[in-house]
Amino acid sequence: IMSKPRNKDKELIKLVKEGESDKLTDYLKNYKKDLVDALYTAVKKGNIGVYRIVRKHMKELEKSDISWMLGIACERGFLDIVKEILTEPNAKAADENDDPTYPFGSACSGGHVEIVKYLLQLEDVVEMIKAAEFELETGYFIKQTKEGKENLLESGKSVEGHDEIIKLLDSDPRFPNEKLAKIAEEDGEQGSEDKGEEDNGEGEEGSEAKEEEGNEGSEAKNEGQSLDDNSEGKSSPKTRKRKRESEDEVPEKSTKKAKQKK
Repeated sequence: IMSKPRNKDKELIKLVKEGESDKLTDYLKNYKKDLVDALYTAVKKGNIGVYRIVRKHMKELEKSDISWMLGIACERGFLDIVKEILTEPNAKAADENDDPTYPFGSACSGGHVEIVKYLLQLEDVVEMIKAAEFELETGYFIKQTKEGKENLLESGKSVEGHDEIIKLLDSDPRFPNEKLAKIAEEDGEQGSEDKGEEDNGEGEEGSEAKEEEGNEGSEAKNEGQSLDDNSEGKSSPKTRKRKRESEDEVPEKSTKKAKQKK
């Protein structure tokens, strides 16, 4: 975290912002006050000349100041200042006592390819990326790069280098991303299982629906057969009456023929 302001010398800050090297040099002769805020300002402005003038008049920097200024330089794309800061005796590009991902992640988010390439040459950055606590290895920084690109696009700023950084991280043989690949594989297997369960569910529902339709068809068929059987075994009242009438006529004719014979 950045230290709180220790010197509110407005004239000094003004000279740093304006980049007036000669005036700044004269102003700093025999200067006894703290210059950290002035150095921060030089980093933010990206003025390597002013940075060196201010730094010359300072004693050893605190680790927290180094880490924070390095992050600012990485975020804003000032490679020359990044290199200058890393010449400090106790400087680390990925300080485990601070947030080791901050400088490198800031360069990724900002789309600063040259800074990313430079930092990837440093052993502590490589070890930080491969460290166990960052489970996705370069995947963690690829995500940061994509988010940085989206944020810049939303704010209407130009976007450069993000896609190249993603390719660079994704193809680096030092980071096989085995954990990331394993997670992706597990996600794929889980997705297949979920899809299989969903398909089975749909299949079971379809079978049940088909079975119900079959049962309904069988019932309808049975009812039809039952109606046909009933129509054969049982006559309507009118049919029965006509049948009785015809049966009654036959014996009557037979009786008449019997009388004629006699």
